[in-house]
Amino acid sequence: MSSQTQQQALSDQQEKRNTPVATPALEIIESFFMASHLLHRLAERGVGPALSGPRTRVLMEVGRATQPLRMKDVAAELGITARTITTLIDALEQDGLLARQPDPTDRRATLLTLTERGKTQVTELAAVAERVSEQLLAPLQAPQRQQLSDILRQIIGHAQSQL
Repeated sequence: MSSQTQQQALSDQQEKRNTPVATPALEIIESFFMASHLLHRLAERGVGPALSGPRTRVLMEVGRATQPLRMKDVAAELGITARTITTLIDALEQDGLLARQPDPTDRRATLLTLTERGKTQVTELAAVAERVSEQLLAPLQAPQRQQLSDILRQIIGHAQSQL
């Protein structure tokens, strides 16, 4: 379909509705949001709403590390502010999932480690994440999954370069 024909089709649709017609780019972004929403709902079914998305991201980031991480490095990796990471760490520490310890090489820095309870939680979360990921991607064959992954990495890289 030519660009002019597409524009006419969008214009015709807009006249029939009270709301503006979504452009193809907007429809793709809305699909991302819907997929993300459904992913969160499926994940909540697996672990329950006790651990928020941001807390889960912090816990998983610390859980992937092979050594204690500095709070500022976790914040940078997740793209959140120092104030936000402090609030999240406070809550995770209060829940007994993370522990803070002073950095022996920098007295201003704080290191984060998982507690035993945190390690158990990360193991459970990883299993749920794997199960939900497979469930969500079930309709896609391996080449389609790879293509989707490549496209998403491209989009993420471009978006990060804009920040």
